Amino acid sequence: MTERVELLKTIVPNDCNGFRALKYLTSRYRSTVGSKLRCQRSFRRGEVRINGDVAEETRILKKGDLVELRYDKDEDERQTLEKIDVKIIWEDEDVVVAWKIAGMNFHKFEKALGLNVGKIKNEGQSEHSYSGVRGGGRIWCAYQLEKAAYGLIIAAKNLQAKEKLLEAFQNGDIKIRYRVICHGRMSPNNFDTLPAQYTFRSATAPAITEAPNEDEDGDDDDCDVLDDKPNSTISAGATVISNPLRSLALVSTTRSNSSSYLSTIDVWPVPLSTGLHLRRFFYFATKHPIVGGSTYTKPLKSNRDKGLCLAVLEVEFQHPLKEGERVRVENEEPPKFEIIRAREQKFWEKKRKEEEEELRRAGVSHMKVDEQGTIDSNGIDQVEYDGAKKMPVAYIVGEKEFYNLRFKVNQACLIPRSSTETLVQSALDLLKQKLDTQEPPSPAGRLIHILDIGTGCGNIILSILHNTRDFNVYGLGIDISQSTLDLATENANLLDLSGRTTFCKLDLALLDNDCENSVLFPQMPFDMIVCNPPYLSETTVARKDHYGALVEFEPREAVFCGEDGYGCYRALGKVLKRGLGKVLTKKGGWVVLECGKGMASRVREIFEPWMNVVEVSDV
Repeated sequence: MTERVELLKTIVPNDCNGFRALKYLTSRYRSTVGSKLRCQRSFRRGEVRINGDVAEETRILKKGDLVELRYDKDEDERQTLEKIDVKIIWEDEDVVVAWKIAGMNFHKFEKALGLNVGKIKNEGQSEHSYSGVRGGGRIWCAYQLEKAAYGLIIAAKNLQAKEKLLEAFQNGDIKIRYRVICHGRMSPNNFDTLPAQYTFRSATAPAITEAPNEDEDGDDDDCDVLDDKPNSTISAGATVISNPLRSLALVSTTRSNSSSYLSTIDVWPVPLSTGLHLRRFFYFATKHPIVGGSTYTKPLKSNRDKGLCLAVLEVEFQHPLKEGERVRVENEEPPKFEIIRAREQKFWEKKRKEEEEELRRAGVSHMKVDEQGTIDSNGIDQVEYDGAKKMPVAYIVGEKEFYNLRFKVNQACLIPRSSTETLVQSALDLLKQKLDTQEPPSPAGRLIHILDIGTGCGNIILSILHNTRDFNVYGLGIDISQSTLDLATENANLLDLSGRTTFCKLDLALLDNDCENSVLFPQMPFDMIVCNPPYLSETTVARKDHYGALVEFEPREAVFCGEDGYGCYRALGKVLKRGLGKVLTKKGGWVVLECGKGMASRVREIFEPWMNVVEVSDV
């Protein structure tokens, strides 16, 4: 084998006088030395000399110093590969079966495996072969696995075994068992209804994609580049692909908040099928995409890393050189799979307990909700959600606890969130400051008026008023939905706050319009404005499946606001700026808003030019 050695000789110029050796090489000769880590390894191997002497990376250079580098690529690669822990499950003199962990570049795995099986006779080249590194052997893998996948790999140690194994793989004589975790509840009854063919359209690919990366050695990490099977047809931008499954079996089902259930299944694919074919099939042809962050998968809301719940756990094949000898190799599923299932089950049980507590507080002890949403009060002592629909418990029982109070709710209004209690607490803290500084600081002080924009069921303004009963604090709630205003009025009556609250139908954009808001005149300008506006983006939510329950049950006008989610903030900013001193008092007036995750900086920009902005986190 020809040695792969790069040589470099350079004289330190004046403008590099005083540079340390490592910085000099990485900044001036990056194309030769590669990454900083690779250059550091060269220093440790003694491949860098300055004026003829072996140098350390911290050596300070002077003008005119002779720097020489003899970078041995093979030795560097060998030392790197030796650190990779390759687990050999089974081997003999002709074949080896090894375990590839997720996150490992396939070509690196192949080379590291070659080092582990030892030196063998140097035979011819092939596009399937790995030519080896110094001190290692040549092997030929029968198939590939993508970087994000776990699994068993069969490799030949000689050319004769290689040809037999490749022929067996192409003919489907190698049985491969994949294990995958899918969204939703699969049962043996579903298996018979899976389509024989499905249509793949690239335009409908999910937003989450796995772009090819390069590691420090320049290897392409995306090994899943095999074409679809030859029996697919292409027409008008669509690819019709045959079902890649030979058979499948259900292993287990687990509860999950993201998809109601997770199904663990074992899959035996047809010849020449790869992990890519399986991902596409489950994504486009079923309602059960594989869990993952790769292309054609769907992530879990609680686990949004770029992993992939797909692994090859079993291979069975005829030994290529020993007639009549069948080889069957199994490995246990990755521990990560059970961790994911256990975590999803734990989160589901936690949420179920919270929902059962909601039911208990509502006076409901036994309830079961079936797939059609029918309530059976004689069912088991828990709430079950089957199928795709997951109606929130608050809508089932018709009420929700918020800030230690209970509010009537229905599908005309947004369900109060515990995170919004931060808004209420912030408003109460500000009111306390105002009330403590009143002259005189007593309940008989001047009236304080609060405006609640988008009041919904009234939970924000009524919680504030409930906690300021000893003071002259009055509230006005506005909304564009008469149904929610009726609900807010009912809640005010239940909390005995109807004498201190008024609710009216009014659009936020018309707050400073004298012709439209005569009902506001007695209370204007307001001392405080509170608002939890709709701030989800239509565009973002369309790309994220875990918002399904929001889209399904809660009123869209209370959840979404345009393409970017900032529409209501901008509208309120314009109204307040236009009617400053008219809608909100100029001196000591407060606007308390809830912002979505990652939105605070842009909301600050809307109001900051003419208001002092303070952020309060709900964490």
